[in-house]
Amino acid sequence: MIPHYKTILYTTNLMPKSRPVLRHAIGIAQHYNARIHIVHVVPEMDPSHQNYLAALIGEEKYKQQVETLNKDLIEKIEGRLRKFIHEELQDNPAYLSVVAGIDVLHGPPTDQILTLADKLDADLLVFGSHDKDGAVMELLGNVVKRVLRRTRRPVLVVPVVEEPGA
Repeated sequence: MIPHYKTILYTTNLMPKSRPVLRHAIGIAQHYNARIHIVHVVPEMDPSHQNYLAALIGEEKYKQQVETLNKDLIEKIEGRLRKFIHEELQDNPAYLSVVAGIDVLHGPPTDQILTLADKLDADLLVFGSHDKDGAVMELLGNVVKRVLRRTRRPVLVVPVVEEPGA
């Protein structure tokens, strides 16, 4: 049976090089009349750093600071995602209509992505593959590898390369 995608989960790190990945997801959504859910995951701080800061300023104050920081960070990232989507799709408003939702999550990226994919019953997961030009790129590459090992859902991995003139 030939697959028919209805729900696509597109993951992004908001890097400029990731724009072509969104275009692939939009193209597939348009072809299948599917909806795209966009997700960005803010990873947790290393537990040793968490323990150090909690010991330094006190457990309760640390929890309050982290909660406030996470809320502010998530709001800012949601704003950046909305701007990113609008900028990328403004030339064709029909493309905007395929975006069903934006989620900014906090926690272990692989777990968060797989949990959201289950919740949405996503038919396809879309990632960009990144070169190893920095720690963030290496981390995201590892997330893709871990998702591939743990999911039974189809995964599209789009090579991320510098666009001409960018």
